[in-house]
Amino acid sequence: MACTLNKGRIEPCKDVVGGIKNVYFTDFGGFGTVSQDTDDQITDMTGTFTAFKYELKGNSSFEQTVTSSRENGTTFFEQTLNLTLHKLSKEIIKRLSCLLTVDHMLLLKITTEMFL
Repeated sequence: MACTLNKGRIEPCKDVVGGIKNVYFTDFGGFGTVSQDTDDQITDMTGTFTAFKYELKGNSSFEQTVTSSRENGTTFFEQTLNLTLHKLSKEIIKRLSCLLTVDHMLLLKITTEMFL
């Protein structure tokens, strides 16, 4: 896929506080078609799925590392999400253990109200 570099970026004003506000977990198999506009913004999703919201405060973080190889013509994205969940109960630990055993889709809502 060809990409055209057509814009730069200036340093934005420091008028917001960064961070992750919520994380939403949903079963990956429930998604049908995801439609995006020309700016890669999601405009519509089909399928039947339920998303479960986890509110976050504090030290949660999201990092994305991009690795490209000219020799192979490939690009890989490694994404790491660190969540700090307060007052864990046996029920919450059991649910989180279940999340690790099957494929799930995660949506992050950051403090500027954008979804990643």
